[in-house]
Amino acid sequence: MKFDKTFFNKLQFSQKQLDDILDSVRNDLSVAQKSKITEVIFRFSYDALLKFGMYVLAKNGYKIRSILGHHRKIIEQISFILKDENIFIVGDRMRR
Repeated sequence: MKFDKTFFNKLQFSQKQLDDILDSVRNDLSVAQKSKITEVIFRFSYDALLKFGMYVLAKNGYKIRSILGHHRKIIEQISFILKDENIFIVGDRMRR
């Protein structure tokens, strides 16, 4: 698996750090599911997608750098890791 050093740093995460990221994903999804407001549903769903991407990257020993284009790179990389192009298609549309 290839990670562009411009966007990704090699980093080992503790189990607690991984659990914290996953808890944050679950929290965002819970807010999205409970809301009746379209903008809230969209925003929290998108945030959950990005955080899930950070979780997948962290499980693979990488952290995204916060630079221009990093949201797209998260979506692109998790789509590749999980071998599902639909993640990129939908995620990239949400990003715009």
